Amino acid sequence: MPDPTHPASDLEREGALLARYLLGRRSASASEVSAARYADACRRLFTEPAPPRDIALMRFACRHPLALPCLDAAAGLLLPRTLLRQKLILMLAILETMPELAESFLPAAKPPLRVIAGLARTGAAVAFKTLGGVVLLPLAWRSR
Repeated sequence: MPDPTHPASDLEREGALLARYLLGRRSASASEVSAARYADACRRLFTEPAPPRDIALMRFACRHPLALPCLDAAAGLLLPRTLLRQKLILMLAILETMPELAESFLPAAKPPLRVIAGLARTGAAVAFKTLGGVVLLPLAWRSR
């Protein structure tokens, strides 16, 4: 896992990964710009050494990007102050400031039935991801 003492390219790769996860799609131009901003922000904000468990969790998430949704869900419930969550919130803030991504963050008008179905689907997905993340957390911590 990159830290403030690692080269910017490591932080940029991490940032691109987090951007793709948060956007739910591949957006090369947004990923490149947001990843550069992310690397700069990480060097400025995360100056203190992170706890070993947080470092292990970030490394695991970077090595296993398919596990990121589950780790995010579990960390959001059980470990909201972990480095993974802080870095995800940082990347989300960066993405929200990009004009070309504005539509991704603005609400769209939808029929009420579609909203209810979407909430039910999202709730089930979050429950599944959280359970998966609870299983993955100990694996991530041991992987150091």
